[in-house]
Amino acid sequence: MKIKKPLIVILLGCLYCAAHAQTVTKDIAALRVLQQYGVPAQILRPYALLQDKSSRDDGRFLFEFDGDPCIHLLLDRDQWVIRSAGAALKRDITSYMFNPEDGQSALVISFGNDGFDTTDAMLAKSPGFTKITRGDGMVATAKVVWRRWSDNEHLYSDCTTILPAQDKKIKTSIHITANSEARRQSLENCLSSLKFPSAAEIGGMPVQKLARAMLLASDQWDLSELTSEMITYRDKDSDQIEFALLPAQSKPVDPRNLDQSRAAIRSQLAKNKEALVEAFPVEIKGVNAQWYVCKRRQDNLGFTYRTCVMIFTTKNTIKLGITCQETGFGGIPTTGMREALVEVILSTKADEAGKSSNGPYVKMHDPYDSKYDQGALYFDSDDKQWDKGMPDHPLTRARRKMQAIADALTIPDEVKHDALFAK
Repeated sequence: MKIKKPLIVILLGCLYCAAHAQTVTKDIAALRVLQQYGVPAQILRPYALLQDKSSRDDGRFLFEFDGDPCIHLLLDRDQWVIRSAGAALKRDITSYMFNPEDGQSALVISFGNDGFDTTDAMLAKSPGFTKITRGDGMVATAKVVWRRWSDNEHLYSDCTTILPAQDKKIKTSIHITANSEARRQSLENCLSSLKFPSAAEIGGMPVQKLARAMLLASDQWDLSELTSEMITYRDKDSDQIEFALLPAQSKPVDPRNLDQSRAAIRSQLAKNKEALVEAFPVEIKGVNAQWYVCKRRQDNLGFTYRTCVMIFTTKNTIKLGITCQETGFGGIPTTGMREALVEVILSTKADEAGKSSNGPYVKMHDPYDSKYDQGALYFDSDDKQWDKGMPDHPLTRARRKMQAIADALTIPDEVKHDALFAK
């Protein structure tokens, strides 16, 4: 069979995707299309993580996602996945869009009452339309009738049914696009594996299970990387959020011991050419954790800021991190802005008090102890008191976003039980 052009996404035309296909991956291109049309969406499985071979004995690929409903699905090949939600548009519709690496098919599963249903007459208007045929099939536990047709571009099938999902019934619509009959038939057959587990029943690696148990608020972030120890996301500002489940430290320092904990953090940061901005203990739902902010020089101008929260247990070290970069040309002009503004403020106050000097008012030094000034990157302008006036600065974002994440976390009983520094 002659291979037709790849199917890049779904719902809306893909001229925009094609124009950018050589500069971004397919998932990012599709996300931009949806956002361009005002459709809220997030990447659940990125293109970069696709695998050629499954680790399962049956050779299939497992997809499990939190949501309302949570879903479990087995497919015959790996897929990058985007979820769009209509709640922000006041529509009762959530769609999961599955796309393989070769672009020769696309699967859209939609839940909710506001899906767009096409009639046979509407389909007949497509250029190159062929006749509609129907055939029996299964979606989850429900018997369905697949409607099948084709046009000048692809082969299609769809169906709509009502499925039981935990404690409710939900309208479920399936739409398949394929470049071969074999691919279309395979996707239809795979839909019988669809299940609606509870959040507690969803599997995954330990780091994923713990992130769910701690109610990590990732529903607005795009997944960018997943390893056995760490999940990495990107948010709408392109800031990076990390959730890691690391081996337990042999001799962790109690965050309440300020001098020792700050010394340990400085030593660790120096290995990565980073420097301390602040470090202190924080209490999260009855567990004392270590909070610290650091910064490092970028290859060009400016700094990258990172805020971390670490929870020490007898079994693991739980680490949350958020990384925000200063941008200059081509982005928001934050590079050097904070230092310059604070310099003006401090010099003005000094003049008004009759204490002006020729030297700079914003100096670089260690935030806590002058004996660590060599190698320090902390500026007086990095103090939290200046965040309110510069809400979009990357240092401000790194603090604010981590605080929001920490405030929303739940600490499971088993983590509290194993915590080394419980309150």
